[in-house]
Amino acid sequence: MTARGFTGLRWRGPLRVLDGSGHGVHQRVAVAELRLRLPEGCTPAAVQALTDWLEVEVSDPHPEATPPAPAAQPWVLAWLHRWMAAVQREQGVPVFGPCQTVLAEAAAADAADGAAWTWVLPVGHTVAFEHSLAWALRQLGTVLDAPKTGPEVWAPALQALRQALRPCGVGGTNVLHFLAAARELKLEAGLLVSGVHAFGLGAGARWLSSTITDRTPSLGVSLARSKLHTATVLRRAGLPAPQHRLVRDEAEAVQAAGQLGWPIVVKPNDQDQGRGVFTELATEAQVRAHYREARQHSAEILIERHCRGEDYRLTVVQGQLIKVMHRRPAQIVGTGEDTVAVLVERLGQTTENLRAFRRSGTPRVSLDAEALDLLAEQGLAPDTVLAAGQAVRLRRKANISTGGTHALVPLSAVHPDNVSLAVRAAAALRLDLAGIDLIAADIAQPWHAQEAVICEVNAQPQLGYRDTPGLYRDLLAAWVPPAQRVQVHVLLWPQALAWPTARHLQALAQTLGCTAWSAPGHAWSAGQRLGWPRPAPATGAGSDAWEQAQVLLQHPALQAAVLVLSDAEVLGRGLPTPWLQTLLLPDAAAGLTGADRARWHQACTLAQPHAARVQALQWTQGSRL
Repeated sequence: MTARGFTGLRWRGPLRVLDGSGHGVHQRVAVAELRLRLPEGCTPAAVQALTDWLEVEVSDPHPEATPPAPAAQPWVLAWLHRWMAAVQREQGVPVFGPCQTVLAEAAAADAADGAAWTWVLPVGHTVAFEHSLAWALRQLGTVLDAPKTGPEVWAPALQALRQALRPCGVGGTNVLHFLAAARELKLEAGLLVSGVHAFGLGAGARWLSSTITDRTPSLGVSLARSKLHTATVLRRAGLPAPQHRLVRDEAEAVQAAGQLGWPIVVKPNDQDQGRGVFTELATEAQVRAHYREARQHSAEILIERHCRGEDYRLTVVQGQLIKVMHRRPAQIVGTGEDTVAVLVERLGQTTENLRAFRRSGTPRVSLDAEALDLLAEQGLAPDTVLAAGQAVRLRRKANISTGGTHALVPLSAVHPDNVSLAVRAAAALRLDLAGIDLIAADIAQPWHAQEAVICEVNAQPQLGYRDTPGLYRDLLAAWVPPAQRVQVHVLLWPQALAWPTARHLQALAQTLGCTAWSAPGHAWSAGQRLGWPRPAPATGAGSDAWEQAQVLLQHPALQAAVLVLSDAEVLGRGLPTPWLQTLLLPDAAAGLTGADRARWHQACTLAQPHAARVQALQWTQGSRL
């Protein structure tokens, strides 16, 4: 079977996506057996124009270093993986690290079809992987078949891939950055259930839903999701909260505006990221119109007195202020030559706005109704030529999601009373991690000496990567310190031999300083049985040892464990955890022959790159469990 779009690659069998890791790829892997015979003219130079275009067009949030591939590794497989992974990461699919290639010597003799390779690739989402592989092969084939093709062909294909990948992403930005940080820290990370990831194993594991942690109280999150409830709690804590009214219709909205005083803010009570928020409204007509728009996002609408000042996001983690951002609404600055329309188009082409557009498919900044309304208030139109240096706002609010800009504020520049204010606000809602949105004229002056208000407390804030890329790594390192990491030892066992006895495994665990072990039909921790026999999976492994290992690795009291896995299970499913302290290889495998010996060596090749050390083990054969 020829790979669609590229004639130089032929599959030797079905492409398999394993449940675990292997061959030095520290996440779920896909394993492809293939033959590769590059057609004449298939060189890196032949695809350089496409490579250069992709370098500009793809906004990879975590670009991998691309050292020269080993001489024995086909360049084309590394090229395919590089761009498959980059586009997936752009769309929020967690794919990290290089691919791996292994020359399948036993099948390499047929020179007419090319050398036989095992190609191992990281997989963040199966559907995303399949779409990306098909796209990369087609683009490679297109360039080789028609060297003069260019962006007019490449761009529609890339855009179609982005649309296909978008539903596969992890959502938001926090999760992808946490997963990248986990790989950097050599920390186990995986999807627990939809929207929740586990970092670490056993007793050292932490669960995150974006920035909601397993220690964030649900009551605090529930209160923070209601701006009305948040303001009530803040006022009772002696903190500055907005003056607002919950209204049921347009008439009540206009009445509340008159009572509170102009200008006015219309906002949903239960939304975040600026959805349905309209600020600085000065007329009854504006209140009525924007009330109707806000109702499209929520049935609960607040009318709030507008507080003039600068917009600051103060991020608090476990009672400490760790980051302050100064946020400004999207704006353009005149050149003395260009019209408003030209300047807006140019703003949409900045790196940050292009990256957001490629990720979401929606432009952050455009001449939409809000921008046109603001222009009209300033006596401007799309065809107006702005004077050099003239700044014009395009948005009423400073959210990054609507094109706002942000600048990091040194913590030393924040008045101590404002630091205390943020910490107290998070504590008032019992939140271990929170984003405090403060409106104040000057963050360097105490909040009580100026008109200031906490307009929102976000229980699931975006931390921001651009200005503080090490923040995600630092938080994970603090939450799962090395001293709390679970030590995992794997005893790789030949399927052709009888399983070791429970007595032998318990003794082995004790020798390695472990109180927990797993094997087919068994999972034990500190003398407590956690797992009983299950039906064997349809993987050809013939046992449930992989499932028993999973039971043990998730046990909240686990600190160190020995996992027994057969060579067939490891080949069929991969390793259940990517980081091993020890890979134990019993001397009993020395007597294997034929297919049993080949399977054993293949399993060892898959597992060895994941172990800090590989240890030969003298073993006396025991009876079956």
